[in-house]
Amino acid sequence: MLVVVSQSPAKIFAEPTDTSAVVAEIAVGDTLDLRPRAAGAVWIPAFRDGRQIGYVSSDAPVVEPRIVTPADEAVDLLSVPEVGAPVVSRLKSGQKASLLDTVNIAGTSWTRVRDASGTIGYVPPGTRFRAGETPKAQQSAKAAAQRNMLIGGAWCVGGLAITIVTYASASDGGGTYFIAWGPAIFGGLQFVRGLIAYFSAKS
Repeated sequence: MLVVVSQSPAKIFAEPTDTSAVVAEIAVGDTLDLRPRAAGAVWIPAFRDGRQIGYVSSDAPVVEPRIVTPADEAVDLLSVPEVGAPVVSRLKSGQKASLLDTVNIAGTSWTRVRDASGTIGYVPPGTRFRAGETPKAQQSAKAAAQRNMLIGGAWCVGGLAITIVTYASASDGGGTYFIAWGPAIFGGLQFVRGLIAYFSAKS
């Protein structure tokens, strides 16, 4: 989980205890990768560049960045907060990015942005973005979609099973059988809606 250090530097400890050595201090505005915290956990493994660098306290001053997409057709990320600086990445319409923080240069506020590949750059004031979902919201959306798929699949299979079993019984010994199209169709539609929602949240 990508987080941004806010308010004050975040201390990284060598072991999951505040009596161990401080191996790093992450400056305000810098990013840090944290593994999902287990319920009740006091210490969280901290990573940078794909390797663990130590542990951070669960009450460390970090926040999740805002997830956005460009409101315009394309947005250039500049290497430094300066007009005419080299372009390090280009965000196209619909591509997700993380707003990390703002940097004030000579009275002008530049926004620091990280694209999906991990490249970080700056955009000038007036750059427009649309609000997107946070990683937690995306995970919740996926979980809800999976529930719809499971429930829909159960209804669909149940309806088909009732139809097949009663039809087979009627064919062998005569009598009435039930065509449970309602549950089958309802379940099938709910499964498809869940499937579409799942891949929409994943993108």
